[in-house]
Amino acid sequence: MKILLTLLLLCFLYSANAQSWFVHNPVWNDDLYNSAGWGYAKYFVEKDTTVNGVSCKKIGENSAMGSFWDSTQYGHWRYFMHEENGVVYLFDEDNNNFDTLYDFNAPVGGRWGINTYCYDDSLAYMEVLSKGYSFINNTNLQWLCIQYHNLAWGGDCCTDTIFDKMGSKRGGLLLQGMGCQFNYTSFCSYQDDSIGLYPPNALYCDTTFISSTTSLSTSAETEVFPNPVHDFLHVENNSPFEGRMEIIDATGRIALSKDSIPSVINVSALENGMYLAIIRYDSSIKILRFIKI
Repeated sequence: MKILLTLLLLCFLYSANAQSWFVHNPVWNDDLYNSAGWGYAKYFVEKDTTVNGVSCKKIGENSAMGSFWDSTQYGHWRYFMHEENGVVYLFDEDNNNFDTLYDFNAPVGGRWGINTYCYDDSLAYMEVLSKGYSFINNTNLQWLCIQYHNLAWGGDCCTDTIFDKMGSKRGGLLLQGMGCQFNYTSFCSYQDDSIGLYPPNALYCDTTFISSTTSLSTSAETEVFPNPVHDFLHVENNSPFEGRMEIIDATGRIALSKDSIPSVINVSALENGMYLAIIRYDSSIKILRFIKI
């Protein structure tokens, strides 16, 4: 009887910790920024395949970008990923091997390097601050609270939450922008046949971008001035909705981030150049351009 109970307990623990990243037709939608401006990236499983003798998934990416001058660029890329015993791996084409993307077995205080495509000795890495489980859409998902270290563009910086199946809230599925990559992505929404759509009221990034169901340029009456600006950027927010704000530089990296919409922002420490002020409301986005001198 004790043996049976032990086996049942082990089965329960295994199922509670089992990762399931690439089943039930998952689709990851991320916001995307780079030197072309803003847009979206949709990731999906194209097929099963084998790379270097490892069974993995071919992950397709469809993306669309709108530049500072409102032109549009479309692209399709692919990545190779696989999951084994709670660790998610991403194929590094430069080094011709699979590198750890997420390690859900890492203990509190544990760390692993980030696949950053950096060409120096200061490898960026994550450190686990805490871990646990949360019910999302009636599904029990494991999460890791982590901090990034040795980032090429920020040293030791921001904390982040990594969710089973969904990926990083700050860096999106592939953690683009958390190291030396040219693009920057952040989580927008996730959906599969099991968990459904999360957040439940999320707008698909690509639907918003392509069909303009929510205008990305006139969704709220918000302006910034003076423009150009040297020290203090004033934000005139006439929208009745609460939101958050990010300042994006010309390379697509986040220069400043605010959890609310401030009335004044000190931009004196920013390098001279063109920036995007991106204001996110629950159901719309406002994108404003300004020049720092």
